[in-house]
Amino acid sequence: MAYNLRTGLTGSGDIDVNVTLGDLNAANITSGIFDTGRIPTIGDSKVSDLNAAKLTGLVSADRIGNGTIPKLKISNTLDETWAVTEIPVLPKAQIDPYHNEQWHVDDLPTLGNAKISDLSATKLTGTIASERLSLVTTDIPTLPKTKVSTHAVDGETWPIDDIPSLPATKITSGQFDVARIPDLSADQITSDTLAVGRIPNLDASKITTGTISSARLPVVSTHDILDYNAINGDYLVKSVGNTYTSIHSSLRSNAVTVVPASQMVEIELSFYYNGLNYGNLLGRLVDGGTNYEYVDQVINNANLSTSTENTLVAVGSSSPSGYTTITWTLKFAAAQVGDDIDIEPQLKDDYPQETIGVRSGLNSTSGVCFPSTIFKITALPTTSTLTMHLTGGF
Repeated sequence: MAYNLRTGLTGSGDIDVNVTLGDLNAANITSGIFDTGRIPTIGDSKVSDLNAAKLTGLVSADRIGNGTIPKLKISNTLDETWAVTEIPVLPKAQIDPYHNEQWHVDDLPTLGNAKISDLSATKLTGTIASERLSLVTTDIPTLPKTKVSTHAVDGETWPIDDIPSLPATKITSGQFDVARIPDLSADQITSDTLAVGRIPNLDASKITTGTISSARLPVVSTHDILDYNAINGDYLVKSVGNTYTSIHSSLRSNAVTVVPASQMVEIELSFYYNGLNYGNLLGRLVDGGTNYEYVDQVINNANLSTSTENTLVAVGSSSPSGYTTITWTLKFAAAQVGDDIDIEPQLKDDYPQETIGVRSGLNSTSGVCFPSTIFKITALPTTSTLTMHLTGGF
């Protein structure tokens, strides 16, 4: 028997169902599961309101469009590190704007000089290591000595190569401690004159090489006694004959004596003599340690000073003994101010067969004490005058 959906049963026997489902309503499918092969490709518009709860597994990254994802959808605890090229340029205001954290030193790049040329010192804390500094002379202001106080504390001194050629005018206050001064070559002092107040009491051994120019030395004030040497104490008798003789090696100016600013000095020799019966007692000044007359040898300018050769000290027949002082005045050239003065006095009796004695100190046999023998050099004031007259009159 066949069954016709429009007319009902027809014929007899077994039922043969032949149904065409072209107009089937999806509402009539109430149970079972479609095989995936029965599901067609569905367009985007058919899944626009798909609930995410219906999804399992992971959505492939290539399924995510290129549209903007709100920042709230990006977790701040990523499992991967962003490449530097993936990070956009940020204005500094966006980098820790509330200063809640401090950058680690390792996070800071190395900056060249051009990047920090206008950095304010107020931005720095702590101490900059000395090896990070590179100063030139013009970077160093005029400093009092209290600001230069620690380099030699640990027993170190500045090597000469570290000391530039500086004018003395840069040293404006205070006085150097001797311990701060290394062994120097005098050639390091290249300009200006050192003020006396800047020079401490120095051991001459500190100047180890070179020669200090006289122009670099401080000028001695006037009326100063530049040198003073005397013989006293035990009895001394020096025999003086017909040739010039030095009285004693101590009666000689020291090499530290210098020509004063006035260019003029006064030289005195005071001593006791006896036995001058026939001749005259004569004196002269020589270049120390030699027999060269000093003025001719050193000053060598008759318009400034004349030779001291054969200066009359005492006349024999009228004064056979006594204590006498002989005085010389010398004027040096302006270029010689600051130069060393090394002068030594000598005496002689101009009578060939006569010998006199120069005495000082206590004679223990007679109990008589003779006065000191004195040699003195004094700086004359700048107001002094030394007039050179023509031969034969004043």
